[in-house]
Amino acid sequence: MLIYALSYEAAHNFVNGNPVISIQDHGYEESYKFNSKHILPLVFDDVTTYTVKVGLIHNFYKEEYNHREPIYFSENMARKAIKFTEKFKDIKDKSIIVHCWAGYSRSTALAFCLNQIFNLLKDYNPKDFNASLDKILHERAMPNPDVIKITMQTYLKCTGES
Repeated sequence: MLIYALSYEAAHNFVNGNPVISIQDHGYEESYKFNSKHILPLVFDDVTTYTVKVGLIHNFYKEEYNHREPIYFSENMARKAIKFTEKFKDIKDKSIIVHCWAGYSRSTALAFCLNQIFNLLKDYNPKDFNASLDKILHERAMPNPDVIKITMQTYLKCTGES
């Protein structure tokens, strides 16, 4: 089993009852519908504390932040994602889908971390390796660094290693 990082559109074509970690954008939660009994919704913006602080953010978010505060990925969200993955990690005929809108930043960061935490990449077949995770290796994706940092720190706290 692998954890796949996909765009929202690609996830719709892939789900087929697979568990889904649905990374959603604030204000658009109702538009994220999937055919799965097992969905963990996480709502946070595709920003980091650094990019907001120095103003290196997409114009969409600049406009949004005139009306609200940024929603950052949190330790609580990381704990939920780790717990969710723990429940399904041993199901051989299913994969876990992690999606965000574009499939390049939030989902790739979280899927990469969860695959590492649960050691799911050790036996992967290159033909089955997820295209979005492959983008990380070939530097075409831009995984959200706060998602990586917070997820790995949370995992280490959970295991007592930090």
